[in-house]
Amino acid sequence: MKAEGTGRKVHSLIDKVYHRTNLEMAWEMVRANGGSGGTDKVTIRAFQAIAEVELERLHEELKQVTYRPMPVRRIHIPKKGKPHEKRPLGIPAIRDRVCQQALKNKKNRLEPIFEPLFSGCSFGYRPGRSMHQAMRKIAFETGHHDP
Repeated sequence: MKAEGTGRKVHSLIDKVYHRTNLEMAWEMVRANGGSGGTDKVTIRAFQAIAEVELERLHEELKQVTYRPMPVRRIHIPKKGKPHEKRPLGIPAIRDRVCQQALKNKKNRLEPIFEPLFSGCSFGYRPGRSMHQAMRKIAFETGHHDP
């Protein structure tokens, strides 16, 4: 199958995502990053104790297309530079973070495959791109920028 408009041949890559080695690398990255657990209240430490079982379960669910992410835990944190204002922050469950990392894992080479397919005006969830850059692009394109 060819990716529309690219002339590049695209193969199914989901097996690369749920490959056990990729899931293990993703878990190590999530573990190293730390952070809180999601709505299931499973911490990094608790997940580590059951990681072998959870990674196998995640592998099977992704392979069988039965994986369903858990609801995200919502908290509000102070805005940078505005301590009296808060912004929402969603915290996924550890196993969902492992899945997200497995999709993004650079060692898996998924990102370089898909990055050229994105439009130049696409900024969401892309390396080296930010909301501020998107706003500058919009301002420039609509003529609302400083000379």
